[in-house]
Amino acid sequence: MGAKNVSEVTPPNFGLGFHPSGATAMGNGPDDGVCDPDLKVFGLSNLYLVSNSVFPHMGANPPTLTIAALALRLAAHLEGRAA
Repeated sequence: MGAKNVSEVTPPNFGLGFHPSGATAMGNGPDDGVCDPDLKVFGLSNLYLVSNSVFPHMGANPPTLTIAALALRLAAHLEGRAA
């Protein structure tokens, strides 16, 4: 399928606090990711993503607050007044 980087879903000996990310990473174009910085999926007219799957890389902290911020930002964008 053209994958360039393949890694384990869960790093060995990581413990229980793992938040996999990047499955639908945001990027500047379809060669870089699945959605744009406004969370719109490339090539589709009305599909947006809001989850930690849009993070290009896994972070060190729980993603809940960042996901909430992305959801609020997307809501403002969809209302026509992007933050």
